[in-house]
Amino acid sequence: MGADLRNGDIIARRMPDGQFRLARYMNGADLPTPQEPAFDQGKAEARAKAIARAILCRAWIEEADGQLRLVG
Repeated sequence: MGADLRNGDIIARRMPDGQFRLARYMNGADLPTPQEPAFDQGKAEARAKAIARAILCRAWIEEADGQLRLVG
């Protein structure tokens, strides 16, 4: 079963180098957040949760196996 993504949710997507980039989920696609740098996993999770709290949505992080995990 896939993640229950909703419009506006923040996703920390894993990149091939192991870093994470934040995106906002809208209408079935990820909208990159170019103002945000790449983060390690801990910082990506914390930043995604902070943004989600500020804009009243949910935060997700992409695991190594490609599955999304709800973090806030």
